[in-house]
Amino acid sequence: MNDYKNGIEGLQQLLKIRKGDPEITKELVNMLNHIGEPKKAIAVVQECLDKMPKDAPNLNLVNMLVELHMGLGDFSAGYTFVDGLINRLGQTKIPLDILVNYAICLSYSGNIPQADPIFEALLQQPVQQYNDLFFSVAETFMALNVPERAVPILELLLNNYSSEYDRPVVWMKMAQCYKSMNHLQSAITYLERVMSKEPTNLDATLMLGNIYKENDQPEKGIMAYDAHIRGIDSTKAFNTDIQDPDTPSEVDPRVWVEKGFLHYSLNEMIPFLESVLPTIDQSLQMAQNHYTSRKKHSKRNYAVLLNASRKASRLNANNNNNSILPPVVREDQSGNLFFFGRRGQKPPDDAMEEFMEEDDNININVEKPVNPVHLVVIIGQDRYYDLLYKACQVLANMEYYELASSLISESFHFLEFIDRAKAYQLRLLDVGIGINSGRYLASFNSVRIICSKKPNSPLVWNLFVKLVTVAGSFISHSKFIERLVVRHPTSVPLIMLEAHHRLLAESYFGALKNYFKAYRITPNEPIISLCIGSAYLGLAMSRKMTNRHDIVLRAFTFLHKYHQLLDGNEEACYNLGRAFHQIGLTYLAIPHYEKVLQMNDEKGEGNANNLSKEAAWNLVLIYRNSNSLDMAREVMSKYLVV
Repeated sequence: MNDYKNGIEGLQQLLKIRKGDPEITKELVNMLNHIGEPKKAIAVVQECLDKMPKDAPNLNLVNMLVELHMGLGDFSAGYTFVDGLINRLGQTKIPLDILVNYAICLSYSGNIPQADPIFEALLQQPVQQYNDLFFSVAETFMALNVPERAVPILELLLNNYSSEYDRPVVWMKMAQCYKSMNHLQSAITYLERVMSKEPTNLDATLMLGNIYKENDQPEKGIMAYDAHIRGIDSTKAFNTDIQDPDTPSEVDPRVWVEKGFLHYSLNEMIPFLESVLPTIDQSLQMAQNHYTSRKKHSKRNYAVLLNASRKASRLNANNNNNSILPPVVREDQSGNLFFFGRRGQKPPDDAMEEFMEEDDNININVEKPVNPVHLVVIIGQDRYYDLLYKACQVLANMEYYELASSLISESFHFLEFIDRAKAYQLRLLDVGIGINSGRYLASFNSVRIICSKKPNSPLVWNLFVKLVTVAGSFISHSKFIERLVVRHPTSVPLIMLEAHHRLLAESYFGALKNYFKAYRITPNEPIISLCIGSAYLGLAMSRKMTNRHDIVLRAFTFLHKYHQLLDGNEEACYNLGRAFHQIGLTYLAIPHYEKVLQMNDEKGEGNANNLSKEAAWNLVLIYRNSNSLDMAREVMSKYLVV
């Protein structure tokens, strides 16, 4: 760089002595352009042209000036300068290369019809004489998304005269044009030509894989990616500059990612993990930068996972037994947020011992990407999120819960998800992993963040309650709830949850205080009326209450409102009957239980989710206590005996 700067200073001194010298100007412009100073180069050329006669400029410098403007994307300046030149000299005195550059500037400025006569004039010229101009025009049409006009020009370069253009770079342009025109088979033909000549061509590999994916031919896409990887491996092996032949190949991370997605689409989960896990791990290592406390878990965990999975696959193939690895369900059709697919049976003990025999001496042949470009940047955050989410979901399905949870937690620690919705989905997945695996404390941290972000979502709080219920005494959450209630005093789910805690502690007045707080916010919510009625009934059962009849009346006031809000459906009838049953008013409970049975008789046998068995059993208990044994037997034989 210092040599260039010294050369520029010397040329500038010469230019002061020999003002307007075209040769010195050209050398100076080339050097300025080389060090990334095109604006200074434009100023030098413009100054030199200004010193020349207006009717006799140096046309080489004119062409250079136009190309410099084009390089900066300032196409209006380029065609404006040539416009003035045409007005002074006439178009017939302007060389074709300047006119073509002028037409390109017009095209980029949106004036393709004005440029068309010049393009037509170029097409009448011998291709071998102006092949570089033909190629520039074809690239212009491609950039302007007019591939149907670029294809004939590229075909002229390929087929007629210019054998030097019959090479991969032009084949790649043809493939891009045909892909834009949705002529996928023609695009595949040219891409395969590129791959046969340059198997390490990254752009051709990615485009070919994507086309095969669009054509629903994922197997061929995987073959294209494998050919690219083998090409890089062979190139590396024969490269004498590399002393260590075992150095991992510099395969672009996008190749591993796209190959992994194709395996995923084929439900080939082991190859999917082999492709994407090292890539994700590498991206996390690059993201940590100044972090030095990252767990050194990845290499061994990946090795154990892939070793066990490969052996399971071989054993599965030999025994034709589908119970070794659990099936992976990619989409949950049941509505459950945390459905990982039905788990298969555990492998037999001898198979599991075989899995673990070689864990300490594992040689996993999975190349780690060494490309310095960050994975999140090159594939985009949406694609990276999709990759991470699917990888963790597959790991959870295969019951590698700790590794899946570690990937999620490290992603949050080292990466910043701009899209909060995606971060929210990852948190949900982490909670689901914790519920399925028993790692309650780790999941509790995620569910607390989710609840803090969405304090008014009943679904989120249902998830919270599910985790707390499954965890039992492992998690103390009362203080967390109290803090959130202070921060969100109008959150009905929070208020209800605190009221439930008070009710479980038999603090009926505290529970009723919170229930009524929620009732004032949403008076037409049936569950709130049910909870108030239940709390009043619990209070009425207390021995210390003196005004028990008044409290019972209040309870049934809200229970009847609950019944009305649900239009007297099956659930409302059962709960109202159960309330009467609780305080011993069985003659009022019986009609409601019978109504539940009647509703289910009308719905028929297809109604699986019903309360008929509960209502029938409660009726049996009532009939037994009243010595109506025949009626009890009748109800039991009709509704409870299979």
